Amino acid sequence: MDLFVEKDTDLMRSTFIAVGVAALFYELGNRHAEVRLRDLGSVYQIVVPYSADDAHARLHQRAGEMLPPLIPAIRKGFSAGEQKELEKDPDSNLRFKYVPQGFQGAVVDYEREKEIAKAAPRGKAAETREEGSAPQAHRDYPLWANLCSYFGKGSAMRIGYPAVLHGWFAHRGEDAHLLLDMILDCFGETTNDVDKLRERWKRDLFRRLEYPDYDLLVDVSALAIVSPSTSKGGASPTGAALLVENTPDAFWLVMYLAFAGYMAVALPFTLDSDVLTYYPLPRDISFAHLRTEMDSYRNSGEARRLYTFSNQMMRAKLDIVAAITFYQNMLLHFEQQQPDEYFGDFVNAHTGLVGYYYKDISTQIPFDETLFALPLWLPNAAKLDATALQEARSLLKSHYDLIDAIKGKPPKYKLTADELVVLNAYREFISRGEPDGWIDFTVHYNLYHFNTMPDLYTPDLHLTVFERTLINMQTDRKDYRPILENQGFRNIAAAIRSATVTNRYYDDVKRMKTGFKTRHGLGDDLLRNADNPELFVEALSQFLFDYARESSNVQAGDANKTRAFVSETDVYEVIGLIAAEGSHVVAHLLVATGYASAYQKQDDKS
Repeated sequence: MDLFVEKDTDLMRSTFIAVGVAALFYELGNRHAEVRLRDLGSVYQIVVPYSADDAHARLHQRAGEMLPPLIPAIRKGFSAGEQKELEKDPDSNLRFKYVPQGFQGAVVDYEREKEIAKAAPRGKAAETREEGSAPQAHRDYPLWANLCSYFGKGSAMRIGYPAVLHGWFAHRGEDAHLLLDMILDCFGETTNDVDKLRERWKRDLFRRLEYPDYDLLVDVSALAIVSPSTSKGGASPTGAALLVENTPDAFWLVMYLAFAGYMAVALPFTLDSDVLTYYPLPRDISFAHLRTEMDSYRNSGEARRLYTFSNQMMRAKLDIVAAITFYQNMLLHFEQQQPDEYFGDFVNAHTGLVGYYYKDISTQIPFDETLFALPLWLPNAAKLDATALQEARSLLKSHYDLIDAIKGKPPKYKLTADELVVLNAYREFISRGEPDGWIDFTVHYNLYHFNTMPDLYTPDLHLTVFERTLINMQTDRKDYRPILENQGFRNIAAAIRSATVTNRYYDDVKRMKTGFKTRHGLGDDLLRNADNPELFVEALSQFLFDYARESSNVQAGDANKTRAFVSETDVYEVIGLIAAEGSHVVAHLLVATGYASAYQKQDDKS
């Protein structure tokens, strides 16, 4: 059977609900069913390989005829007010607020987990733990901490989370079957009538449920942690009323499914006192593979390090590193599977990664949402094999190393304006996923690398990394190969490289004087005139004239001092490229490739 979750104005909530519905029928199928999530545009489709009658039969076989628990019970310390209430009435059902009696799902002792997390080894030390050392924090600890400590200072745990946990657990036997019917009816259509679902549950179940552990609620606050864009605002029947910012209510069952999706796919990180929550947008993937992939990432050394140090980062860098490490882990996950069975999932698994930013203004306020596109330069279906996956992982590592090295200047490590420009350029690239963004980032990075070469270590952006990333992009807009493979273009780029990064490395880093002049500002001069063909050709010609004259003068005194040579044919070929492709494209590609490293290690040379 097929179920559907309609996409509404809140992409996060819709995605979490879709994942939660998939989780329900995956668990109801005893984790053997191939439940799939598919993005059909305006709705998510959940493909369940068994019928509604089969679902009821499986529920009938479960202990107590209870629906499978999709979220854990999180035992949190009682507040001072709650402690007083318990002292006054030890038999109060408040004692079951966080863990219902007889709860059949996982139970998290949050206070204990918090102490483990505080004592756990951090950063790279977490990967080299010795036996007997402090244990690592649980891979899902960030999810629990976001609920209990960070998000609104734990406000989600005051009422909302316990209310939906008890609401789900209260259904058993005939009531559980009736709730399952309601879920099937609501999500069996492409438009989900949640209001009808709510009224039906309130009429047919709410008044008859006998549940002693907690006061069941029909509605809970639309909690920003899983429903950010619908968690604030108010409606008024007349235009004369004052504006309000009341938190609207949401049907508890919808919030429960949203929390189930949150537990399955959310990746929360702290950013000083702010919060960033990332989650993948599924395109076509089985729930089992999605869950395994997310567990693998949360448990990885990269994710643990990022969680440890995220609150010391600027937002742009956190966005970038979170996206790169997620895709690195995704590639590793699929590389380790059987190719014939899993490669199809890799090709269409995700649309991209989303990051939602919550600003701390006395509580975490929903601020903005950014979609980071699936890297279009990863292998496509036609090239998908183990070698292609390894190459993609190598490219991602190269990208990660470039960004990771931008850490500011000691001793305070505050990022400079130039470093922020570089980070923002890469963030723009992964947000839009377009070739122009990659070229723009390469230009900014290479100029930054050139300017800081003697003072800070930053890795070279190698020419092969630039070209492989650009050429591998799937785009119908532009094919850059005729430019990059043009011999005249390559020779002039080599001349730019000789006069800039290569010469500066030998003169200012190795302290081996070449006799040639390092051309500071050359890239800026070329880019300044990039949109005017005549001025660009004039600037390029002036550089080539000075370059050739200097080469002759230096070599006249020492014949052993040589560097890249530019011929008349090379100049004609580049002018032809400018006429065919435009000066803007040629100028940016010349600076991007000219300032890139072409160094080959001895063992890489043929």
